[in-house]
Amino acid sequence: MKAQVILPALLLLSGNAIGIGVNPKDDPANVYKYLKDESGNCVTYVNGCGGNHSLTQYETRDGFSGFPYGLPATYSASQTGLDLDGTSPNVSKYSGNLATYTAKHAPVAIRHGDYTYFVYSGSATLSSAPTTVASTHGAGNVGEVTTTDRFKWTLDGTKKSSALSIFVSRAKHQTNGNIVVEKPVLIHSKYTDDPHDNAVIGIDGNGYLYVLIAGRSAKRGSFLYKSVNLASSTNALDSFIDISPDNVDYSGCLNLPAGVQNTSTYGCDGSGSSPQYRGIAYPKMFWMNDHFRLVYSVYGKSGRRNLYTAELQVNGASAATKAKMKNIRVLSHHAHYAVANKVGNKIVVAFNYHPDGSIDNRTNLYALLLEGSVWKRWEVGNTNPVAASLPISYTTSSQSNPWLSNLAVKEYPSTLERGVYVKDVTMVNGKPLILYVGVLAKNLGNDTHVPHKDHDHYLAQAYWNGSAWQMARISDSVDHNYSSGSFYVRSSNDIRVIYPHTPDTKNNILAGGQMVSVQIVPGSPGYTNLVALTPSSSAVPGAPGYLNGLCEYNYARPVYNPHPDGQFVALFSGGNPAQYEGTPQLAHAPLFVSGSHAKALAKRLPMSGMGSGWNGLQTNLGCTP
Repeated sequence: MKAQVILPALLLLSGNAIGIGVNPKDDPANVYKYLKDESGNCVTYVNGCGGNHSLTQYETRDGFSGFPYGLPATYSASQTGLDLDGTSPNVSKYSGNLATYTAKHAPVAIRHGDYTYFVYSGSATLSSAPTTVASTHGAGNVGEVTTTDRFKWTLDGTKKSSALSIFVSRAKHQTNGNIVVEKPVLIHSKYTDDPHDNAVIGIDGNGYLYVLIAGRSAKRGSFLYKSVNLASSTNALDSFIDISPDNVDYSGCLNLPAGVQNTSTYGCDGSGSSPQYRGIAYPKMFWMNDHFRLVYSVYGKSGRRNLYTAELQVNGASAATKAKMKNIRVLSHHAHYAVANKVGNKIVVAFNYHPDGSIDNRTNLYALLLEGSVWKRWEVGNTNPVAASLPISYTTSSQSNPWLSNLAVKEYPSTLERGVYVKDVTMVNGKPLILYVGVLAKNLGNDTHVPHKDHDHYLAQAYWNGSAWQMARISDSVDHNYSSGSFYVRSSNDIRVIYPHTPDTKNNILAGGQMVSVQIVPGSPGYTNLVALTPSSSAVPGAPGYLNGLCEYNYARPVYNPHPDGQFVALFSGGNPAQYEGTPQLAHAPLFVSGSHAKALAKRLPMSGMGSGWNGLQTNLGCTP
């Protein structure tokens, strides 16, 4: 019998809402962990936690459709310097098909034998009403968004956004060099529309599959699902069990006195004055012999968003025995946005910094390496990395931080004139290589977070050459901080970057672009061998009707340990970052896989009509069904 997820009716937060409790199973609806307090009392919804709309877990869906979303915070044409279509539409801080968001979740795809497993987010229909999409806001009626309705990211109060639903599927690499896919399986629907709660995927040493669903902020918890069957089996995706660990009390770390410089006496053992339960935000999860290594963020107080690491123990975990988080420690205070990758038996991490704790202030670049049980850093003059002194303490008002500076790849002046947005990290010949988007504000001010046509956006790399860091621009054809690409290391002499490419003539201040693959040399500027993976558009920003049918591609995510046939090395999403309209609702949110080298042309995952068994992919297709 399939497990049932009961979707409550409201998303409205009450004025006396509290944080999540210790036990994720305190929520019998299994949608949010913070619906109830530890005594079982409803604390988050104005009109109660009830509801009778069900959504079946572990149920296949007929096609792949991503998750359209736009941040409600918008900017006017006068603020961005660009009227996109002659009607002066507002522009979201970021928007689009966020099925493979964020660049700080890893991995979202992993190869195991002749299969590549992947996770993504999308909308889901109710089991009791197949034409009705589960909504986050229904005022007593969950089914207010339907597949024939029109959803626009500029939420005007009359339309309701879809509940974030997490899916898993797999591609089979055939001996003829092609790949085929199975129907996606719904793992979990969260009663939120925030794609920051997207999932990551992992496989343990015994061959079982795990899906970790993120929990952002101080109120949303995380979920961990384990496959009942081995990943290599024919029925690998048939069933999963919930082994979510208890939420962790971070009060010993989050209730730090102002201005603390040495946190060695502050553990993460719940020793603070009041409980501070948190989920796992921006998860990075890699198997290490007998546990998963986590690198993740924790939301603290007064803008403190801190970088943590922990061991996720899953051996012996079952429906009756939860997974456990062990050896939790702070890596850095105020270091929030991080990317990580496992190369060989090492984990490399790159992250930026929030001066004054402001989420819009993102600058500088830092790096760490986990080798065995020792965290290390790269030091100018030393060929090999040296032990790092952790945790890195925070300062209250200055960007200058001598502890953090020891990890610096590059630090910029305190004027915050340059934004840094990390995208990916890998190692080439044992040396770290970091991918990021840099931005210089139009007036050299600290408004790099505001989309603007005159900001200087660029795609760049940072490479440790054995004695020092080399910074180099790859391309100026990027027009947004959230335009996100990834590395593909075909060999130590063939490094590819897959990213959304937007030349200046097509600058539309929207995240995404035409997906391309380029070849780079670590430490050297520029690129060669550009290959277009997706169709290009002839439309020019500013023309009447420009936003109609716009198709942008974004969030290219690497496959961990990709198959040597080169058919599936990245997963990305496509859609209209300005609006979604048409019939059905999900028609303009496709997903794509990209190959390497001669196999680079992107292939679209089937959006409907999959039938039973394995299905082929579609080539040379954009966002139109």
